[in-house]
Amino acid sequence: MDLKETQHSPRRRNFVSIIAAGLASLVLIVWIISGKTYQSVDSDHSPAIKAMPTSTIPSLPRVQTYELSAKTFTPKLILQGTLSPSHQVQVYARTSSQIQERPAKLGQWIEQGEMLVQLDTETRRALVEKAEADVYLHRSELEAGERLFKNRLLSEHEKLRLRASAAASEAALADAKLALAHTRIKAPIAGFVNSLPLDIGELVQPGDVIATITDTRNLKVKAYVTQQDVGRMSLGNPLKVTLLDGRTFFGEVTFIANLADVATRSYAIEANINNPDGLRIAGASATLEIVLPEVLSHRIPPSLLSLDPSGQIGILAVNNEQVVVFHPLTLISFDTDYAQVIGLPDTLEIITLGAGFTQPGDKVEPHLQESPL
Repeated sequence: MDLKETQHSPRRRNFVSIIAAGLASLVLIVWIISGKTYQSVDSDHSPAIKAMPTSTIPSLPRVQTYELSAKTFTPKLILQGTLSPSHQVQVYARTSSQIQERPAKLGQWIEQGEMLVQLDTETRRALVEKAEADVYLHRSELEAGERLFKNRLLSEHEKLRLRASAAASEAALADAKLALAHTRIKAPIAGFVNSLPLDIGELVQPGDVIATITDTRNLKVKAYVTQQDVGRMSLGNPLKVTLLDGRTFFGEVTFIANLADVATRSYAIEANINNPDGLRIAGASATLEIVLPEVLSHRIPPSLLSLDPSGQIGILAVNNEQVVVFHPLTLISFDTDYAQVIGLPDTLEIITLGAGFTQPGDKVEPHLQESPL
């Protein structure tokens, strides 16, 4: 460092000190002035400050409500069921013989009394002829015995034996004629020939299945209803049956089981529907829409439903004292948009917004909405 720089450094330091002192004085003056200004402002508003309360009363929770009224509703019960023929009969052989003719054709419509199968009659006719001869013989013996008995040439015991033999021969003749009649196997009901398992020439025995006759002009639809819903049903309830392809049929409930199924604990129901065209729908699955009696119910969006601590479904509402109340209810019908419920008062003010911040017993500030749910 040279001598010249050493001589000027004290002067610079003095100059900087003077400037710093001046700035500090200016800041101090500004602070003092501003303090007086704030004090004046505070003094002007001091009455307002003194008038402010030291504590505030908390406001009631605000909820949005809607006045809900009961209306007439026709509930419908939706079930899944199966269609079956109202009449289906398996025809059995009642005598042993060989199939001689089979006039019935598989799948054809056959009237009641028409012949399905003709069995061989040769053996049966021979048995009938033999039985007729036996009857003639025993009747002749009985007539002769009665003449001898009148002349006291025959004991009463022998006469009774001849009478019993004659009666037995007549019974044998009746059996032989019946066996001959059983060689003509006829349709017991009108319907479609659904099976013909045996062919001409085959030997049949009593109990063999000859044919299956199915009447599909009248159908029976069977379904199962839960324990909760069976009490709402009654005989004669109208219903609509919809097939998978969209075809619909109409009928009414004809049977409701009095005992629940052991496995499912549900109750079987049946209904009859007409199928005059004989459409091939027996055995198909179907959806049943059963119309139940009209009731007074409320229509509520499912999002407003809630559960109480015990698991009971219900809805929160506000009573006349503006207190939150839980009303239990019963669902009778629902979809993604609305639920139809019963068990509520005819008219009530339900909470539509803010229910999550309240509980039964809370006092609230309700605001009634005008727009529908």
